Amino acid sequence: MSIAASFEFVDHSEAIKDLLEKKLRALVGAAAERLADEYKIALQRETAPPHSEKGQIPFRYLGHKPRGFGPLNGYGEINNTTSFGFSSNQTDYLATYIHGVAGAEGQKIQGLVGFIDSHVTRRDQNYLIWHDRNGRPWIIPVYQRSKQQMVEESRAAFEGAS
Repeated sequence: MSIAASFEFVDHSEAIKDLLEKKLRALVGAAAERLADEYKIALQRETAPPHSEKGQIPFRYLGHKPRGFGPLNGYGEINNTTSFGFSSNQTDYLATYIHGVAGAEGQKIQGLVGFIDSHVTRRDQNYLIWHDRNGRPWIIPVYQRSKQQMVEESRAAFEGAS
């Protein structure tokens, strides 16, 4: 009695790499989107006082505030306009321009959280970042509060990606 057997080796490495990349993009994207949403929530929690004091989050900015910077375009007018080098005129609270995405640069998958290009052209135009660096911190405190939710949503996105 003779038994004939044949074997075939199939290389699935490319399919596995593609699946892993999809899962990692989903994981990183979920974390970035959650953090961006948390920044929006924190920064829009209340209307800004006339001018925020040291240590206060620079809440909902939409136009010139008494004792604030300006007015450049007139009292009560929004300063973040194309005439001052912005890509488009501000039409909503500054925090609404924050977004989070997953991106890839070469072999590196990364999460990006920042202001959409259609509004903030240069980093030095970023009023909220300026305040974070000059005594009104919000970036790290909101990140610290958001970490657990970011982990949970990232895990779910990783498991759900196919």
